[in-house]
Amino acid sequence: MASHNATLQKALTEVIQAYCDALTARASLTAKDEGMEIAGETLRSAKVREKKGTIARTDTLQATTALAKASLEKNRARGDYEKAVSLLGYILGVPGNPSIVLQEDLDEKAGENGDKALVSWLDEAMKRHPAVLAARSQFEAAQQRVTATRSAGLPYLNLSANYYNNTGPGQAVTPTETAETTMGLMVTIPLFDGFSST
Repeated sequence: MASHNATLQKALTEVIQAYCDALTARASLTAKDEGMEIAGETLRSAKVREKKGTIARTDTLQATTALAKASLEKNRARGDYEKAVSLLGYILGVPGNPSIVLQEDLDEKAGENGDKALVSWLDEAMKRHPAVLAARSQFEAAQQRVTATRSAGLPYLNLSANYYNNTGPGQAVTPTETAETTMGLMVTIPLFDGFSST
């Protein structure tokens, strides 16, 4: 039971961590996307101002460099986000390459909607995570072994029924037509087994 609970807690911790990492990576991607839009606007503004002669060419080149840097950061953030979502899918035990969609806005209503999304991920992990499934199987097998050990010392009842036509047990076949039906009931009560089951 303790091993089952420990495995369950470890798996749930991994899911929560991966879920939070994916949310963080998505927030970073959103911020980098907004940063790239601002850098694009800055470059457009710099080009217009350069044409009017109000700024030097170096300012436009700096804006171009800032846009390239923002684009690079956005691409890195997208890679980090895709990696985090893939890791979440792997930890959940989702087969193949599914498209995992995270909830879009978790700002003020994080306590209401965010908890529900996290609960759904945890439920998914409980159903599919290989470590949880293995621990659950081990736990059920241990419960069955306990039941089998307990029942070994209990009395038991055997019932048997037989039908014989033209013969009986340990007898040769007879030329005359005979039919025999037997029923047996045996009660076994274990008194002492010499500590062989302990």
